[in-house]
Amino acid sequence: MPKVWKKRIFIIFIILFATLIGVALRLGSMYIAPKNKEIKAPPANWLVRDIHLNQGRISGWFVEAPNNSTHRCVLMMHGLNGNRNRMINIANFLYDANYSLLLFDFRGHGASKPDMVTLGLRESDDARVAFNWLKEQGKCRKIGVWGHSMGGAAAVLGASPLEADALVLDSTYATIEQATYHRIKWLAGDTASKLLSPLLLAQIPFRLHAKLSDLHPVEAIKNIHSPVLIIYGTADQSAYPEEAHALFNAAGSKQKEIFEVKDAGHGRVYFKDPVGYERKVKRFFDQYLH
Repeated sequence: MPKVWKKRIFIIFIILFATLIGVALRLGSMYIAPKNKEIKAPPANWLVRDIHLNQGRISGWFVEAPNNSTHRCVLMMHGLNGNRNRMINIANFLYDANYSLLLFDFRGHGASKPDMVTLGLRESDDARVAFNWLKEQGKCRKIGVWGHSMGGAAAVLGASPLEADALVLDSTYATIEQATYHRIKWLAGDTASKLLSPLLLAQIPFRLHAKLSDLHPVEAIKNIHSPVLIIYGTADQSAYPEEAHALFNAAGSKQKEIFEVKDAGHGRVYFKDPVGYERKVKRFFDQYLH
């Protein structure tokens, strides 16, 4: 091959590599950027108290059930790009079943203060603050936790899992490596995922000041000893069904269940089968929060 062509090929390679690095850095910035959005009013029939936790950084609603004589409460935690509005459909049937609820926006989401998103790692601190607030109010004899995707990860990551009386994890990822690969594959295809995922994961130590192993719910769930229900959709392209089964198998609790919704994608499990979902979640919480 002529020397001039070797030089051109080398230059093209450098340009492509630099472009790939640039795309990965841009994607990394997008993933951890704040996702704040305006919060719409709650349902008119809810008895809502606006709350601000952690020195005003975290905003949410405490929704007290009018006939909750047993003082059963559920802490509800949304996923990445979500907020408390995204949880209203599921919260509604729990409210109708006489559960008091705490719905809040994670850091960098909804009406909470703008902040870096950490995919469940530092959000676990928000979860703990909200959980402790519920305990301190004296209105909850038993506390359940429902977490979707990142919200489920936040329930188990950090220094220790939340000490809930019952825990529901809906569409939660098993490891950050799987979550990253699957999400990029879903958005851009397998080849792009194989190229970009390692570059995105390599940014975690210096962007989040954390190890990849700090974002492994499948390891953290081994320390869960309260009853746990794992929910997943068979068509989920972000948190694969095998991740749900890995979480179920790893859970330290002797009282664990898994619930499958056929053909449901990420964030669509409830909407694919609302009747079955409500029946399963209500029965689970009724059993362990009575």
